[in-house]
Amino acid sequence: MILPLLAMAVLIMCANCTSQRDKALGEILSYEGSIDFATSKVDIPTGETLVKMYVGFANDYPTDTLAPMYLMKAADVAMNIKRGDIAIKYLDRVVKDYPDYDKLADCYFMRGYVYETVLADINKAKEAYELFLIQYPNHPLAADTRIIIQNLSLSDEEIIRMIMEKNMAQ
Repeated sequence: MILPLLAMAVLIMCANCTSQRDKALGEILSYEGSIDFATSKVDIPTGETLVKMYVGFANDYPTDTLAPMYLMKAADVAMNIKRGDIAIKYLDRVVKDYPDYDKLADCYFMRGYVYETVLADINKAKEAYELFLIQYPNHPLAADTRIIIQNLSLSDEEIIRMIMEKNMAQ
């Protein structure tokens, strides 16, 4: 008698978890649907809300296959609202907590990009890009990453001059 009641209680709890998960997903999808990512830049309050939603899902359902994707989305949004520190935090979390995530290479590359473009920390960017190359030497972005590393210390003017000289030599 106790075993059937216990089994029913577990089923009810699982159904409740699933419905809560589905509700969270629905809220995220609805909020994303209200934003026109293609034509407008996400403003800071909207971005912060979206980051909280993504991270909330990952915190509530850390073993869900969507958790690392939502952490990467949170990092992407944070980067786009110029919160590089937050972006790095969530990218680092993906690396640490989801070593089998199929988009982990993108995560490693994105860390370098955030350090370079948002945080303007050339030394950290170089370290992150080099780590990407160590982890993924044959990745499609590897050749571009090697060029990025070579050009990290150059000013915009030096890069423009280098491109113009290369074009004139052709």
